[in-house]
Formats: sequence, structure tokens, C-alpha cells
Amino acid sequence: MNGMENEGALHVIYDGRCEFCTRWKYRFETLDRRGRLVFHDFHSDRFMDRVPELTRDALETAMHLVDEKGRVYRGFDAVRRLLFINPLTAPAALLLYLPGAAQAGRAVYGVIARRRHRF
Repeated sequence: MNGMENEGALHVIYDGRCEFCTRWKYRFETLDRRGRLVFHDFHSDRFMDRVPELTRDALETAMHLVDEKGRVYRGFDAVRRLLFINPLTAPAALLLYLPGAAQAGRAVYGVIARRRHRF
């Protein structure tokens, strides 16, 4: 992932055909005062070609985030990383690192992700 444009950007890969997902995209864009987030709809954006480990099946089941070092975060872990972009949401991100939070968060994220088209 070397040579990525938008140095220091967090690339968020989401389902642009999902109304629930696009609403959350706009919320995160609003919080992004420093312009660090770059959003990619996996249905139409070619960014995913630059991250070969992201399969279509993986993208159908969870949001992904690729950080400035090329690390890939999936689902709950991507949301937790996104929360750090704004001082108002960073405390919530810290709470999500408490013991047991990741296990519970991943389970809740999975339920929401499977039903996202119903919201």
C-alpha cells in the first residue's frame, strides 16, 4: 500500500447500496474535521484493487478500514478505529478496549451487519 494518495488518510470501505451504511458514512464525515477519512463504496470504487486481501465476500459482510500504514481493520475493529478521529468520540473508543468489550462488540456488529438492509 505504499504510495497511497492522501498521506495519513484512513480509507473506509463501505456498502454504498446500504442506506444504514451510507447514513453512518455521513455521520463520520461530519465528525471528520481534519479531512482524514476517505470513503470508498466497494460496489463502484477501484480502491479495493490495491488491497488484494479484501475479497468481495469479506466486503459484503463488514465495513473495512485501511490505515496510513496499510493495516486493515474489519467490522467492529474498524468502527473502534474510526471513533478515534474526533476528540468527542475518542473516549467511546477507549471504552471499547475494556476487557470483554471487543468480544461483545464483534458479536453486536455481526448481528447489525447481517441485518443492515432492514434498518
